[in-house]
Parts: sequence; C-alpha cells; structure tokens
Amino acid sequence: MTTNVRNISRSPDVSWLVAALRRILRPVIRLCVGRLSCPNLVAVVRQLYIEEGRRELSRQNNGKQTKSALSLLTGLDYRAIEGIEKEQGDQFESSDISPEASILSTWYREETFRDPETDAPRLLPVLGKGITFQTLVMRCAGRSVTAHSVLQKLLDSGNVAMTEDGQVELREWVYFPFSQSQQATFEILSASWSRLGKAVTHNATEDLDPDDRWLQQDRWTHRLPPEKREQFRKDLRALLESHIVEAEEVMEEFEAPVQQSNHICAGVGWYYWEEPEE
Repeated sequence: MTTNVRNISRSPDVSWLVAALRRILRPVIRLCVGRLSCPNLVAVVRQLYIEEGRRELSRQNNGKQTKSALSLLTGLDYRAIEGIEKEQGDQFESSDISPEASILSTWYREETFRDPETDAPRLLPVLGKGITFQTLVMRCAGRSVTAHSVLQKLLDSGNVAMTEDGQVELREWVYFPFSQSQQATFEILSASWSRLGKAVTHNATEDLDPDDRWLQQDRWTHRLPPEKREQFRKDLRALLESHIVEAEEVMEEFEAPVQQSNHICAGVGWYYWEEPEE
C-alpha cells in the first residue's frame, strides 16, 4: 500500500511578487522620505487597502459585503478595520506629518515650552535636562533621534536659529516639507501615476481578451552614451510633443459638444524615464 506524503516544508516562491512590489513602491517611498513619516504612510496604505477591499467585494457580490469576507480579503481583523475607518481622513494635522513638524508644534503650542512672562516660545539650550531642545526632541521623536541631527535640519529649513549665547530660537513653527513648486509637481506626478496604474491593473485582469487590453508600452535602451543623453532627451521630447498634438486632434473628433452625465473620462499618456546613476 502506497501512501502519498505531502512535502509540508515546501512553500510557493513569492520572491517575484516581493521584487515587483519593491519596484512599484520604491519611487513612492523616495518621494515620501523626509517629508512624511513611515507610520503615517502605513496609515494611508491601511485605509486604501480597506477601501479597495470593499470595492472588490462590491464588484464580486453585487454590492454585498460581510465582515468575514472583508477580513479575509484584507488580512485585517474587523475590529481593526472599524478603528481604521473611524480615524481615516484625507488630511493629517500639520504636526503629524513628520517628527520635525511634531517638535515645532509642541514647542509652539504647549505651555511648558513657552515663556511665562511673554507667552512666546522659549529660547532653549541645546543639551541638558529640564526644558531644553534635547528633551523636546526626545519627547516628540524618541531617544534614537539626536538633538543635533534635528537641529541641523531645522536650521537648514529656516524654522529655527541660534542666538549669540548658543540657544535655539523658534522662528517659524509650521514645517513645510515641500516648497510650493514641489507641491504642484507632486500633485501632477500623482495624477499621472494614478492613470498609469489604472492601465496596469486593467491589463493584469485574469483571462482578459487580448483585444480588450489597453495600450501600455515601454521602449528603452541600455546603450545610451552619457555624452548623447541631452540630445536624446531633446529628440524624444520633440517626438512626444508631436504625438500630443496628434492625440488632441483625435480627441476633438470624438468629443461630444456638451458633457453628459453618462460620459466617461479617457485618455493616453506619455512619459520619459531614466535609471538613476549609481
């Protein structure tokens, strides 16, 4: 009699999935580092995971959702899901986005760090016990963050200054991780990223007919000499700009004269990329 024994030590290889996710997420993380703290980014991911889980259940079950199904789909306990949904929102408090913002907000808002006579933020000695910049940093950012590393960053940003007697002075309590130009660029990039992501997820749909796939193509070379890069960029930019004009002409042919409630939003995108130099 032969007994089939399952090899329980064998597990499916998911390293390809981890590698793919790292490629997708790395540019997002690169934009967030130094501007949004990791716990806040994780909070955003958890919120989106639940939103997309509910959307997927609605698609599969004609709008019907159960606690069990949502927990199974997201890997989150339903009590955790309820807590996340109660706290969710599209905006963080400015003091929550990063340790630097929390430090400045605490310094400005809390009575402990304000001068009792003038009610202005105190001048703080850099190091030492009591009411110092060091204790402020330890309270808001933890013991693993040094006062000097935070001080240098806030000096560079112009939020604080050093007095002649070596104390730290609060100049601006609101921390701006983005300049106005960076904010505009970030918003444009996020919209473009979202559109490309829609094409990718659509084309990844299981059993999708080849004729129903959306156009999503890349072309690249590994043999671009650095001295030719500038001209390469210019020539490709000119080519893509000519395509943009042609695409706009096609869109004008199909557009209705007046927008109706049942009309859809559709379009195409162009982009140029390079691998960063090591």
